[in-house]
Amino acid sequence: MLGPQEELKGTSIILVGTFDLSAFRLPKLIESGQLVASDLAELNMTAVFDDMIAFDLPWMAVVAEKERIALVTRVKKPLGEPVRDFAVGMLSEMRDPKYRALGINTDFHFQVFDDQRRSAFLTNLAGKALNFSQKLGLSGAATQSVVVRHTRTDGLPGYIDIKIEPSKKVEKGIYMSINDHFALRPDADKAALSAIEVLSDQWKERISFADGLINSLKAEAGA
Repeated sequence: MLGPQEELKGTSIILVGTFDLSAFRLPKLIESGQLVASDLAELNMTAVFDDMIAFDLPWMAVVAEKERIALVTRVKKPLGEPVRDFAVGMLSEMRDPKYRALGINTDFHFQVFDDQRRSAFLTNLAGKALNFSQKLGLSGAATQSVVVRHTRTDGLPGYIDIKIEPSKKVEKGIYMSINDHFALRPDADKAALSAIEVLSDQWKERISFADGLINSLKAEAGA
């Protein structure tokens, strides 16, 4: 009898632009209320430089650079809402931010115990490419990664990238990455407002969209 299916899920918020990192320094995080006493007791500062600040909490990992900020849920506490709330708070605290892009991204690993179904699913994803390689006389092909970019259907600027490949973290698994990418307005004030609007107004819809894709993928793969 097969055991319970292993699944790993994570959510990340990625900001791209030009940033003043002073809002990520520990005294400012405390002053602004972004981190509370319980967070400070478990905080692990991993890097503090002029051009990068990084720290870990049980519920979030942060890497803030001058041109890129990544806020990522942790495996044991994968809820995205606290990370979203932290992001909105940081956007409000930053001085003269110039945002170019925002990503609400989902990573999902799941098991497919049936080797034939898993292999057939991955092979079908790359069907035309595999057929082409066979015409060239190549053999022993196996799907390593498939990435498809989609036009957004919600009227917002940006795109959606979906990547599917064998999982490196879950045995007999499949990995799906959803990059829900938003292009932000170039003006600093309007761009910051746009980022906050996306995280506040679009969050539930985007998470629901990602969950729907995950459920469809599991059904298609026979999980």
